[in-house]
Amino acid sequence: MKCLQAIYGACILSLCFLTACEEKKQGGSKPIHLGDPAGIVTETDSVYLKNFTDDISPKQVQSSESEITDMMVEVDSAKASAALETEAETNEAPAVLSGLTVSFSGGTIILNGIEAHTLNRKDPDPNANSVSYVHDAGDWKEMKLAVNGMNDVRVEQRLMTRLAVNYNDESVLVSSLGRFTSPWYNLPGNGKQFVSLGTNSITYMAVDGAKIKQAAQSDINAKKWSADKKRAAIKTLQPIRSFRDKPCTVLVTTIQWRISAIQAGKKVQKLVQLDLPNG
Repeated sequence: MKCLQAIYGACILSLCFLTACEEKKQGGSKPIHLGDPAGIVTETDSVYLKNFTDDISPKQVQSSESEITDMMVEVDSAKASAALETEAETNEAPAVLSGLTVSFSGGTIILNGIEAHTLNRKDPDPNANSVSYVHDAGDWKEMKLAVNGMNDVRVEQRLMTRLAVNYNDESVLVSSLGRFTSPWYNLPGNGKQFVSLGTNSITYMAVDGAKIKQAAQSDINAKKWSADKKRAAIKTLQPIRSFRDKPCTVLVTTIQWRISAIQAGKKVQKLVQLDLPNG
């Protein structure tokens, strides 16, 4: 009897050992071999294949530049509005403005401190809805503008700019990049007097630094300069990453003011353009 029990126990131990070995064999995994297609896991579910990182495209860069400018213009407008409110609270009479006076039928628009002329040196037709002048003198930045003879007045302003690069005291226009036109910005005002845009409104289109350098180099090479001067000028272009980097400079070539108002019970709109030949 004891002998049979011993044999039975040995059989049980042997069976447990074999079962354990089999489970270990089944639970193991083959080593990974580089290049084995079976080892490549491919995800096909579109939910897990979405790209959650935005690409930095030129359009998005331009949008970012525009947002920065819009924000800075809003800050300037808030300051100008606060200054106008302070004048009103102290019961100060609005300052009498003098400068370029544009006469429309039944009303005038005065650009304070600005001197300008028309191309034909004649006064523009007062019945025209748009007039154009060439700037002679006076600072347009944060300039006061008065509108007389109209009601419910709203004034907007926009700038047209070009890009140039400076070398010593000379400016080289990057002609191939073209002209940039800003959006219209509402000017702060009290209904009769308004405050023009400031320096923060001067901007340009978002252009890749490499493209700026390539275009600027082409314009420098077109100059009637010595080879040494051209090489030195081109060398200064290396730090450029955007139009905000030196030696880049943004030139304002044209300013436009759009006046919307009610005159004699009718809606009217006037446009005043000021060209700046010297930027």
